[in-house]
Amino acid sequence: MSNLPSAILFDWDNTLVDTFPMIFEAHNEVRRALGHTLWTEDDARRNIRLAMKDIFPKWYGDRARDAEKIYLDHVRANHLSMMTIIDGTADLMDHIKGRNIPMGVVSNKRGEFLRKEVTQAGWDHYFKVIVGADEINGPGKPAPDGILQALGALGIKPAGTWYVGDTEIDIQAAHGAGAVSVFVENLTMTPLAEIEALSPAMTFKNPRECLAYLKGLV
Repeated sequence: MSNLPSAILFDWDNTLVDTFPMIFEAHNEVRRALGHTLWTEDDARRNIRLAMKDIFPKWYGDRARDAEKIYLDHVRANHLSMMTIIDGTADLMDHIKGRNIPMGVVSNKRGEFLRKEVTQAGWDHYFKVIVGADEINGPGKPAPDGILQALGALGIKPAGTWYVGDTEIDIQAAHGAGAVSVFVENLTMTPLAEIEALSPAMTFKNPRECLAYLKGLV
């Protein structure tokens, strides 16, 4: 029996690409416009988790629609120019594709931005399914709905599927879906003690560590 995963689904932001500077700016644009205290980078790393559709009404109440417009306008104007690819991700996906393991993306980012960023990176050919937060038939992560929806589109069961991400909500979503939770630290969005408490199935410092592990599987 093969030890290879039956499929690998990825989170997007700060798992495969570094988008933190743009997302940080966009949130502070909203906070400035609505008269809220601006975040520090540490504040942003603690708070940026849930999908906009799930968290903006809690943060901004009856001004959630105003907040959404400000945020989306900033992202549309800046997301492609400010995105950088995390070292090792292309090599990792080349290897996965070469072993005929289906790949996909499930993100708390809106689908329109997600697909444009995938295209900008030149990665359309890697992914058989892409699910953005606004396309999930339910809440975003940490709920498992997006992962299950992506696997349904692939016709693959959760058991044996990896879900790879960089925060606690990715691990929680993987566990909820019955998938294998794989944590990649990258930019350290979540204190490692919190990650360890959730007992991910595997932990890697970066995509190159994950690649080395996959190369050892038969």
